[in-house]
Amino acid sequence: MALMSFSIFSFNGSLLGKLVTRLGNVSDGCWIRLCLTLLGLLLGWWIVRKLRGNIRTIGVAFMIVMTLRVALLGNPISWMVYRTLLSTDDVGWRQNSVIAYGIAKDAKHRTGFRNLAVGSSQVEALFGRYARKHRDMGMFSMPGLGPIDYLLYKDHIAAREPDRILLYLSESDLARRPAFSAAKLGPPQRGYWVTLFRELGYRAFWKDAGGILAEIFVAEVLPEYKYSFVFRGLWDKAIGARKALGKVEVTNIPDDKLLEIHLKRLATTLAEENIEGQVAVVRTFIRFCEEKGISVVLLEGEYNPLALSEENLRLNRITRARLEGLADQCPHVTFFPRNTFARFGTSDFRDGYHLEKDAGYAYVERLVAHLDPAGS
Repeated sequence: MALMSFSIFSFNGSLLGKLVTRLGNVSDGCWIRLCLTLLGLLLGWWIVRKLRGNIRTIGVAFMIVMTLRVALLGNPISWMVYRTLLSTDDVGWRQNSVIAYGIAKDAKHRTGFRNLAVGSSQVEALFGRYARKHRDMGMFSMPGLGPIDYLLYKDHIAAREPDRILLYLSESDLARRPAFSAAKLGPPQRGYWVTLFRELGYRAFWKDAGGILAEIFVAEVLPEYKYSFVFRGLWDKAIGARKALGKVEVTNIPDDKLLEIHLKRLATTLAEENIEGQVAVVRTFIRFCEEKGISVVLLEGEYNPLALSEENLRLNRITRARLEGLADQCPHVTFFPRNTFARFGTSDFRDGYHLEKDAGYAYVERLVAHLDPAGS
Protein backbone atom coordinates (compact mmCIF):
# COMPACT_ATOMS: atom_id res chain seq x y z
CA MET A 1 0.00 0.00 0.00
CA ALA A 2 1.54 3.30 -1.06
CA LEU A 3 1.93 6.02 1.55
CA MET A 4 -0.51 8.84 0.88
CA SER A 5 0.98 11.29 3.34
CA PHE A 6 3.78 11.56 5.87
CA SER A 7 3.23 11.92 9.58
CA ILE A 8 5.00 10.32 12.53
CA PHE A 9 1.56 9.30 13.76
CA SER A 10 1.06 7.09 10.68
CA PHE A 11 3.72 4.70 12.01
CA ASN A 12 2.40 4.00 15.50
CA GLY A 13 2.48 0.41 16.72
CA SER A 14 5.11 -0.82 14.24
CA LEU A 15 5.92 -4.52 14.62
CA LEU A 16 8.64 -6.65 13.11
CA GLY A 17 5.97 -8.41 11.05
CA LYS A 18 5.41 -5.21 9.08
CA LEU A 19 8.97 -5.24 7.77
CA VAL A 20 8.16 -7.27 4.65
CA THR A 21 5.20 -5.02 3.83
CA ARG A 22 7.35 -1.93 4.18
CA LEU A 23 10.09 -3.42 2.03
CA GLY A 24 7.51 -3.89 -0.69
CA ASN A 25 6.69 -0.20 -0.40
CA VAL A 26 10.27 0.94 -1.03
CA SER A 27 10.59 2.81 -4.31
CA ASP A 28 12.46 1.34 -7.28
CA GLY A 29 14.73 4.38 -7.32
CA CYS A 30 15.85 3.64 -3.76
CA TRP A 31 16.79 0.05 -4.62
CA ILE A 32 18.71 1.27 -7.70
CA ARG A 33 20.63 3.83 -5.60
CA LEU A 34 21.40 1.17 -3.00
CA CYS A 35 22.69 -1.24 -5.65
CA LEU A 36 24.92 1.45 -7.13
CA THR A 37 26.19 2.30 -3.66
CA LEU A 38 27.06 -1.32 -2.97
CA LEU A 39 28.87 -1.56 -6.31
CA GLY A 40 30.78 1.57 -5.36
CA LEU A 41 31.79 -0.01 -2.04
CA LEU A 42 32.97 -3.17 -3.80
CA LEU A 43 35.00 -1.08 -6.23
CA GLY A 44 36.45 0.91 -3.35
CA TRP A 45 37.56 -2.22 -1.48
CA TRP A 46 39.07 -3.63 -4.69
CA ILE A 47 41.10 -0.46 -5.18
CA VAL A 48 42.22 -0.43 -1.53
CA ARG A 49 43.57 -3.98 -1.89
CA LYS A 50 45.91 -2.69 -4.61
CA LEU A 51 47.39 0.00 -2.39
CA ARG A 52 50.49 -0.32 -0.23
CA GLY A 53 51.90 1.17 2.96
CA ASN A 54 50.31 4.09 4.80
CA ILE A 55 48.05 4.91 1.89
CA ARG A 56 46.48 1.48 2.17
CA THR A 57 45.97 1.96 5.93
CA ILE A 58 44.20 5.26 5.32
CA GLY A 59 42.17 3.67 2.53
CA VAL A 60 41.07 0.77 4.72
CA ALA A 61 40.02 3.14 7.50
CA PHE A 62 38.03 5.24 5.02
CA MET A 63 36.31 2.19 3.53
CA ILE A 64 35.41 0.83 6.97
CA VAL A 65 33.71 4.13 7.82
CA MET A 66 31.85 4.24 4.49
CA THR A 67 30.76 0.60 4.76
CA LEU A 68 29.43 1.10 8.30
CA ARG A 69 27.68 4.30 7.18
CA VAL A 70 25.81 2.44 4.44
CA ALA A 71 25.04 -0.52 6.72
CA LEU A 72 23.73 1.61 9.60
CA LEU A 73 22.23 4.66 7.88
CA GLY A 74 22.33 4.31 4.12
CA ASN A 75 19.61 1.76 3.45
CA PRO A 76 15.86 1.50 4.12
CA ILE A 77 16.11 -1.80 6.03
CA SER A 78 18.11 -0.18 8.84
CA TRP A 79 15.54 2.58 9.29
CA MET A 80 12.73 0.02 9.38
CA VAL A 81 14.58 -1.91 12.09
CA TYR A 82 15.11 1.28 14.13
CA ARG A 83 11.44 2.20 13.73
CA THR A 84 10.48 -1.26 15.00
CA LEU A 85 12.86 -1.31 17.97
CA LEU A 86 12.60 2.30 19.15
CA SER A 87 9.56 4.16 20.40
CA THR A 88 8.88 7.83 20.99
CA ASP A 89 9.55 7.23 24.69
CA ASP A 90 12.99 5.85 23.81
CA VAL A 91 14.22 8.76 21.68
CA GLY A 92 11.72 11.65 21.79
CA TRP A 93 8.92 12.97 19.58
CA ARG A 94 10.97 14.76 16.94
CA GLN A 95 13.67 12.12 16.85
CA ASN A 96 11.13 9.38 16.29
CA SER A 97 9.58 11.39 13.47
CA VAL A 98 13.05 11.61 11.87
CA ILE A 99 13.27 7.81 11.98
CA ALA A 100 9.82 7.61 10.39
CA TYR A 101 11.00 10.06 7.74
CA GLY A 102 13.98 7.76 7.09
CA ILE A 103 11.42 5.22 5.89
CA ALA A 104 9.03 7.63 4.19
CA LYS A 105 11.66 9.35 2.05
CA ASP A 106 12.38 6.10 0.21
CA ALA A 107 8.78 4.88 0.00
CA LYS A 108 6.49 4.80 -2.99
CA HIS A 109 4.24 7.83 -2.85
CA ARG A 110 1.06 8.84 -4.51
CA THR A 111 1.53 12.31 -5.95
CA GLY A 112 -0.74 15.00 -7.30
CA PHE A 113 -2.65 15.95 -4.14
CA ARG A 114 -5.20 18.69 -4.47
CA ASN A 115 -4.26 19.94 -0.99
CA LEU A 116 -1.19 19.17 1.13
CA ALA A 117 -1.25 20.27 4.77
CA VAL A 118 2.23 21.00 6.13
CA GLY A 119 3.14 21.67 9.75
CA SER A 120 3.55 20.45 13.31
CA SER A 121 1.51 18.02 15.39
CA GLN A 122 -1.22 20.68 15.33
CA VAL A 123 -1.62 19.87 11.64
CA GLU A 124 -1.91 16.16 12.43
CA ALA A 125 -4.62 16.90 15.00
CA LEU A 126 -6.47 19.20 12.60
CA PHE A 127 -6.10 17.42 9.23
CA GLY A 128 -5.17 13.84 10.15
CA ARG A 129 -8.61 12.27 10.33
CA TYR A 130 -9.80 14.01 7.16
CA ALA A 131 -6.61 13.12 5.24
CA ARG A 132 -7.00 9.44 6.07
CA LYS A 133 -10.51 9.44 4.59
CA HIS A 134 -9.98 11.64 1.51
CA ARG A 135 -7.40 10.85 -1.15
CA ASP A 136 -7.21 14.44 -2.37
CA MET A 137 -5.83 15.62 1.00
CA GLY A 138 -2.20 14.84 1.84
CA MET A 139 -0.20 15.70 4.91
CA PHE A 140 3.42 16.32 5.92
CA SER A 141 3.57 16.56 9.69
CA MET A 142 6.24 16.35 12.39
CA PRO A 143 6.13 17.33 16.06
CA GLY A 144 7.44 20.87 16.40
CA LEU A 145 7.85 21.37 12.66
CA GLY A 146 8.15 25.11 12.07
CA PRO A 147 8.90 27.56 9.26
CA ILE A 148 12.60 26.79 9.00
CA ASP A 149 11.72 23.11 8.53
CA TYR A 150 9.56 24.01 5.52
CA LEU A 151 12.80 24.93 3.77
CA LEU A 152 14.77 21.93 5.02
CA TYR A 153 12.09 19.50 3.77
CA LYS A 154 11.05 21.60 0.76
CA ASP A 155 12.15 19.07 -1.86
CA HIS A 156 10.30 16.23 -0.19
CA ILE A 157 7.19 18.42 0.08
CA ALA A 158 7.37 19.50 -3.56
CA ALA A 159 7.88 15.88 -4.65
CA ARG A 160 4.30 15.18 -3.54
CA GLU A 161 3.29 17.50 -6.43
CA PRO A 162 0.41 19.24 -4.65
CA ASP A 163 -1.76 21.85 -6.34
CA ARG A 164 -2.00 23.72 -3.07
CA ILE A 165 -0.08 23.78 0.22
CA LEU A 166 -1.93 24.59 3.44
CA LEU A 167 0.10 26.26 6.21
CA TYR A 168 -1.52 26.51 9.65
CA LEU A 169 0.34 29.34 11.40
CA SER A 170 -0.16 31.54 14.44
CA GLU A 171 1.92 33.57 16.86
CA SER A 172 2.77 30.27 18.59
CA ASP A 173 4.79 29.46 15.45
CA LEU A 174 6.00 32.88 14.34
CA ALA A 175 6.80 34.51 17.68
CA ARG A 176 9.04 31.71 18.89
CA ARG A 177 12.65 31.13 17.99
CA PRO A 178 13.45 28.40 15.47
CA ALA A 179 14.17 25.03 17.08
CA PHE A 180 17.70 24.70 15.68
CA SER A 181 18.35 21.61 17.80
CA ALA A 182 15.52 19.88 15.90
CA ALA A 183 16.37 21.47 12.55
CA LYS A 184 19.85 19.94 12.60
CA LEU A 185 18.14 16.54 12.30
CA GLY A 186 16.70 17.48 8.91
CA PRO A 187 17.72 15.84 5.64
CA PRO A 188 21.10 16.68 4.04
CA GLN A 189 20.97 20.14 2.46
CA ARG A 190 23.98 19.89 0.13
CA GLY A 191 25.08 23.42 0.86
CA TYR A 192 21.62 24.97 1.28
CA TRP A 193 22.38 25.88 4.90
CA VAL A 194 24.98 28.38 3.62
CA THR A 195 22.36 30.01 1.40
CA LEU A 196 19.89 30.13 4.27
CA PHE A 197 22.41 31.67 6.66
CA ARG A 198 23.42 34.29 4.11
CA GLU A 199 19.82 35.26 3.38
CA LEU A 200 18.63 35.36 6.98
CA GLY A 201 21.86 35.99 8.86
CA TYR A 202 20.88 39.47 10.03
CA ARG A 203 17.72 38.27 11.73
CA ALA A 204 17.47 38.63 15.50
CA PHE A 205 17.10 34.95 16.27
CA TRP A 206 20.49 34.04 14.80
CA LYS A 207 22.41 36.14 17.32
CA ASP A 208 22.36 33.59 20.13
CA ALA A 209 22.19 30.37 18.11
CA GLY A 210 25.81 29.84 19.19
CA GLY A 211 27.18 26.33 18.99
CA ILE A 212 24.01 25.02 17.33
CA LEU A 213 25.18 26.43 14.00
CA ALA A 214 28.46 24.58 14.32
CA GLU A 215 26.54 21.42 15.21
CA ILE A 216 24.46 21.81 12.07
CA PHE A 217 27.53 21.92 9.86
CA VAL A 218 29.10 18.94 11.66
CA ALA A 219 25.83 17.00 11.25
CA GLU A 220 25.88 17.72 7.51
CA VAL A 221 29.36 16.19 7.18
CA LEU A 222 28.97 13.39 9.74
CA PRO A 223 25.55 11.69 9.60
CA GLU A 224 26.71 9.43 12.43
CA TYR A 225 26.69 12.51 14.65
CA LYS A 226 23.33 13.72 13.33
CA TYR A 227 21.66 10.39 14.05
CA SER A 228 23.58 9.56 17.23
CA PHE A 229 20.24 9.61 19.07
CA VAL A 230 19.39 6.33 17.30
CA PHE A 231 22.42 4.49 18.65
CA ARG A 232 22.03 6.11 22.07
CA GLY A 233 18.40 5.02 22.15
CA LEU A 234 19.30 1.45 21.22
CA TRP A 235 21.98 1.34 23.91
CA ASP A 236 19.72 2.81 26.60
CA LYS A 237 16.99 0.35 25.69
CA ALA A 238 19.42 -2.58 25.76
CA ILE A 239 20.59 -1.77 29.29
CA GLY A 240 17.17 -0.64 30.53
CA ALA A 241 18.35 2.91 31.25
CA ARG A 242 14.94 4.59 30.93
CA LYS A 243 13.33 2.25 33.46
CA ALA A 244 16.31 2.38 35.82
CA LEU A 245 16.34 6.19 35.82
CA GLY A 246 12.57 6.40 36.20
CA LYS A 247 12.13 8.60 33.13
CA VAL A 248 8.59 9.73 32.39
CA GLU A 249 7.01 8.25 29.28
CA VAL A 250 6.28 11.27 27.11
CA THR A 251 3.47 9.46 25.32
CA ASN A 252 1.60 8.87 28.61
CA ILE A 253 1.54 12.38 30.02
CA PRO A 254 -2.11 13.15 30.95
CA ASP A 255 -3.84 15.85 28.90
CA ASP A 256 -4.33 18.09 31.95
CA LYS A 257 -0.59 17.96 32.66
CA LEU A 258 0.15 18.68 28.99
CA LEU A 259 -2.23 21.62 29.16
CA GLU A 260 -0.28 22.99 32.11
CA ILE A 261 3.03 22.57 30.26
CA HIS A 262 1.67 24.15 27.06
CA LEU A 263 0.14 27.13 28.84
CA LYS A 264 3.44 27.85 30.54
CA ARG A 265 5.27 27.57 27.23
CA LEU A 266 2.82 29.89 25.47
CA ALA A 267 3.25 32.42 28.28
CA THR A 268 7.06 32.41 28.35
CA THR A 269 8.53 31.56 24.92
CA LEU A 270 6.87 34.01 22.52
CA ALA A 271 8.46 37.38 21.68
CA GLU A 272 7.87 40.07 19.06
CA GLU A 273 11.54 40.13 18.05
CA ASN A 274 11.19 36.68 16.48
CA ILE A 275 8.28 37.47 14.17
CA GLU A 276 10.05 39.26 11.33
CA GLY A 277 12.66 36.54 10.97
CA GLN A 278 10.11 33.75 10.99
CA VAL A 279 7.94 35.57 8.46
CA ALA A 280 11.01 35.99 6.25
CA VAL A 281 11.48 32.20 6.32
CA VAL A 282 7.83 31.67 5.36
CA ARG A 283 8.26 34.21 2.53
CA THR A 284 11.27 32.27 1.23
CA PHE A 285 9.23 29.06 1.25
CA ILE A 286 6.40 30.81 -0.58
CA ARG A 287 8.85 31.90 -3.28
CA PHE A 288 9.99 28.30 -3.60
CA CYS A 289 6.37 27.18 -4.01
CA GLU A 290 5.78 29.88 -6.61
CA GLU A 291 8.74 28.60 -8.63
CA LYS A 292 7.20 25.12 -8.51
CA GLY A 293 3.77 26.38 -9.56
CA ILE A 294 2.21 25.56 -6.19
CA SER A 295 -0.30 27.93 -4.59
CA VAL A 296 -0.23 28.51 -0.82
CA VAL A 297 -3.06 28.97 1.66
CA LEU A 298 -2.16 30.62 4.96
CA LEU A 299 -4.55 29.56 7.70
CA GLU A 300 -4.33 31.59 10.87
CA GLY A 301 -3.83 28.93 13.51
CA GLU A 302 -5.29 28.70 16.97
CA TYR A 303 -4.40 27.27 20.35
CA ASN A 304 -6.31 26.90 23.59
CA PRO A 305 -8.06 30.20 24.44
CA LEU A 306 -6.86 29.77 28.05
CA ALA A 307 -3.45 30.96 26.78
CA LEU A 308 -4.76 34.17 25.19
CA SER A 309 -3.17 36.70 27.53
CA GLU A 310 -3.02 40.39 26.66
CA GLU A 311 0.53 39.91 25.43
CA ASN A 312 -0.40 36.95 23.23
CA LEU A 313 -3.34 38.87 21.79
CA ARG A 314 -0.93 41.71 20.94
CA LEU A 315 1.42 39.24 19.24
CA ASN A 316 -1.57 37.80 17.41
CA ARG A 317 -2.43 41.20 15.94
CA ILE A 318 1.15 41.56 14.69
CA THR A 319 1.37 38.09 13.16
CA ARG A 320 -2.04 38.44 11.52
CA ALA A 321 -0.91 41.68 9.88
CA ARG A 322 2.27 39.97 8.63
CA LEU A 323 0.33 37.02 7.20
CA GLU A 324 -2.13 39.37 5.52
CA GLY A 325 0.87 41.23 4.10
CA LEU A 326 2.26 38.02 2.59
CA ALA A 327 -1.08 37.38 0.90
CA ASP A 328 -1.19 40.95 -0.43
CA GLN A 329 2.35 40.71 -1.80
CA CYS A 330 1.96 37.31 -3.46
CA PRO A 331 -0.89 36.74 -5.94
CA HIS A 332 -0.82 32.95 -5.51
CA VAL A 333 -1.19 33.17 -1.70
CA THR A 334 -4.55 33.26 0.11
CA PHE A 335 -5.02 34.12 3.79
CA PHE A 336 -7.89 33.07 6.05
CA PRO A 337 -8.07 34.56 9.56
CA ARG A 338 -9.28 32.78 12.66
CA ASN A 339 -12.97 31.97 12.93
CA THR A 340 -13.39 31.82 9.14
CA PHE A 341 -14.40 28.16 9.20
CA ALA A 342 -15.02 27.49 12.90
CA ARG A 343 -15.02 29.09 16.32
CA PHE A 344 -13.02 27.01 18.74
CA GLY A 345 -13.52 27.15 22.49
CA THR A 346 -11.55 25.57 25.32
CA SER A 347 -13.65 22.39 25.08
CA ASP A 348 -12.47 21.86 21.48
CA PHE A 349 -8.85 21.40 22.64
CA ARG A 350 -7.51 18.31 24.35
CA ASP A 351 -4.47 20.25 25.66
CA GLY A 352 -2.81 23.59 24.97
CA TYR A 353 -2.25 23.15 21.23
CA HIS A 354 -4.14 20.21 19.79
CA LEU A 355 -7.76 20.11 18.70
CA GLU A 356 -10.10 17.23 19.39
CA LYS A 357 -10.54 15.08 16.27
CA ASP A 358 -14.21 15.94 15.71
CA ALA A 359 -13.55 19.68 15.88
CA GLY A 360 -10.65 19.39 13.44
CA TYR A 361 -12.61 17.27 10.98
CA ALA A 362 -15.50 19.76 10.83
CA TYR A 363 -13.05 22.63 10.27
CA VAL A 364 -11.32 20.87 7.36
CA GLU A 365 -14.65 19.93 5.77
CA ARG A 366 -15.67 23.59 5.65
CA LEU A 367 -12.23 24.65 4.44
CA VAL A 368 -12.20 22.16 1.55
CA ALA A 369 -15.78 23.03 0.61
CA HIS A 370 -14.69 26.67 0.33
CA LEU A 371 -11.48 26.00 -1.59
CA ASP A 372 -12.95 23.42 -3.96
CA PRO A 373 -16.73 23.94 -4.04
CA ALA A 374 -17.16 21.85 -7.20
CA GLY A 375 -15.57 18.82 -5.58
CA SER A 376 -17.21 19.08 -2.18
